[in-house]
Amino acid sequence: MPVLAPSNGRRQRREGKRAAALKFMDKVEPLVAELIQCADTTLALRNDTDVAEAMLRFLRQRVAGVPPPPAQSPPRHAVAAPPSKNVKRELKPLLCDMCKRACAARPTDVDAFFVAYLERRPAFIQRTSRDASRRDLLSEWWAPPDRWRLVWADEFDYVGAPDATKWEYQTTCNAWVHDEEHLELQHYTERNAVVEDGCLKITARLEEEEGCAYTSSRLRTQYKGDWLYGRIEVCAKLPPHHRGLWPAIWLLPTDDAYGHWPSSGEVDVMEHVGWKEKGTVHAGVHTRTSNHRDKTHRTSSTVVDDAHDAFHVYSLVWRVDGMDVFVDGDLVHRVLRSEEEDWPFDKRFYLLLNVAVGGKWAGKHGVDPEAFPATMEVAYVRVYRERCS
Repeated sequence: MPVLAPSNGRRQRREGKRAAALKFMDKVEPLVAELIQCADTTLALRNDTDVAEAMLRFLRQRVAGVPPPPAQSPPRHAVAAPPSKNVKRELKPLLCDMCKRACAARPTDVDAFFVAYLERRPAFIQRTSRDASRRDLLSEWWAPPDRWRLVWADEFDYVGAPDATKWEYQTTCNAWVHDEEHLELQHYTERNAVVEDGCLKITARLEEEEGCAYTSSRLRTQYKGDWLYGRIEVCAKLPPHHRGLWPAIWLLPTDDAYGHWPSSGEVDVMEHVGWKEKGTVHAGVHTRTSNHRDKTHRTSSTVVDDAHDAFHVYSLVWRVDGMDVFVDGDLVHRVLRSEEEDWPFDKRFYLLLNVAVGGKWAGKHGVDPEAFPATMEVAYVRVYRERCS
């Protein structure tokens, strides 16, 4: 069968997109050249404690309109150490990815876009650190591709509504509570979640709808992405610290194989309630024998100092024999099957992302009216399957 040539209209649209991309790259290339020079200077000065952070400082100064400091000349005896060479090798894919995402998003402020990009990649920053103690924060599960295989992801490198092939707005749960601990105050809508500036933004607002004083969004991957074992990573920045807010990253069972909640399980990878100490995040699981309804719930909490100002990676490593929850590779919670009376975590679970308002727990001390609008930003979601050893 002969191959049909593209129509004039299709050809013109394709050429138009290519011309626009080239025009945009003409604007970006000088900035990339300055970033490379910044990185080279940092490496030459043998100050590679964080090349990515040096680039981040440089970009923040540009955004703030602060002139760059006079260029320093490296000492004549300075020779790049092996760690610097490793960092330099990593810069190329990093810069290529930055440019690719910028071309897809076409931000009006490229400097601010690159700042956001670097802020939400703590794993890269830690990996390029000369400080061994910081590198060691990355657990063994932060492993190379020969150990983990990417099976599902959303990088949010598009603009508009969340990808409908991966996410569903859950608006049917507004009147649903499974016990008196909830009684949340928000009405979930579709308009409160949008993808822009290279990330998913879920925003709670102070506005009345359907008898509720607040609106927000709750997204789930049920029937579009569910998993049994693996590694689930969500890179997120929490909303500002205010009473009454309840952002969460969590999992529920695809099928209630063992009965209604909590018998079939729940996994809380990250929860934050605004009346607690700033940056406090909680992790834990719910089962028939361990849940907050019966006051038998066991959780762990840790303080992430800049959780409301910077992106951090919240991850779950789930195996047959147990679950580990990490923040930026640092283990914060562990549940072992051998130590649990009840274990419903041998079935498929799906992911949920939401920002709730109020409820008996989060609203224990009321809701701060100054909190709104309150946005949780998500840079990416990645799910890995462990390769057979």
